Amino acid sequence: MPSTYRAAPLWGGCIAALIGLAFCASMVVGFLPALCVTAGCSLLEGAQLAGVSLWWFGGTAFLILGILCFLSQSLVAYIATALALFIDCLLLLIMLFTAPCLPCLIAGLLFALLYAAVRVAVFKRERIERRSWLLFLWALLFFANLFPLGSQYLGVWNIAGPTDAPMRLYFSPSCTACREALLDAAALPDGTIAYMPIAESLGDVKIIARMRKALAEEKADQSVEDALRRALAGETALSWAELADTGWRVLRNRANILAAGAKKIPYFTIEGLPRQPTSSADGTKDGPLTIIPDNDDRRNGLFSGGSNDAQRPFGPDLFRGCGQDADAQPCD
Repeated sequence: MPSTYRAAPLWGGCIAALIGLAFCASMVVGFLPALCVTAGCSLLEGAQLAGVSLWWFGGTAFLILGILCFLSQSLVAYIATALALFIDCLLLLIMLFTAPCLPCLIAGLLFALLYAAVRVAVFKRERIERRSWLLFLWALLFFANLFPLGSQYLGVWNIAGPTDAPMRLYFSPSCTACREALLDAAALPDGTIAYMPIAESLGDVKIIARMRKALAEEKADQSVEDALRRALAGETALSWAELADTGWRVLRNRANILAAGAKKIPYFTIEGLPRQPTSSADGTKDGPLTIIPDNDDRRNGLFSGGSNDAQRPFGPDLFRGCGQDADAQPCD
């Protein structure tokens, strides 16, 4: 049976609780912003319970558990740490189906260490050898969250353009529609779009690797479409390391758009509402991008509306591209 009295404090639990308290306090005051590198941080950043941040609850829990360990309240400390770890299992389950949060995982790890330290101190050796199903459940959920965490931390790869560009274009060298999209995207202002290549075959990986080399030549006036043209025309020698590195990068890109539910490429993402200059008295104001009527001659490009044919309605049937399903054939 667990011991209900111990003269000496549970020092292992005290140390784990103190570290956890310091960590939660650092998150409350914003000392560790560099740890917020995943979507889960943004998702749970403003999470509150009764108007109070979850980090305050976490810090309070560590403080109470630390006091119990210091006062040698073994049985109460064991039950309390088990309850805290069970609540963390619920949070891990939520993150598993939404997005993992790195600081939350660290706090959960500290709760698990605190629970393990108290459990070791409370139970005798012959009892501690028995499996803890609660700790097993927590470990299962914790490691399950590490895989999407790693995927989000690695992110996607842009072969050109700023990583924080408001638009992203996912394209494949073997996709005819993608080449047309590259031509249209070349007309956009600098810094507007980031280019994310994906591969449908080993041949695409080789072409993208040659594009990397062409873009690395530091030609300021060279567009992604120019680099693609050079990659298609040339036979630049590639090492196995270059092919492996490029293949890994484009694989992450393709996994990203498949996870987003994309079934065709080119695939665009955009943040915010595009704006264009509008005529005003001083000529300096910007306005929202206006909808161009079907019978307007300005409808002559991908980013200005689409087709010159005024009789063709703008509908989903006009969106063509290369299939991304498992049984789809690569584009010619």
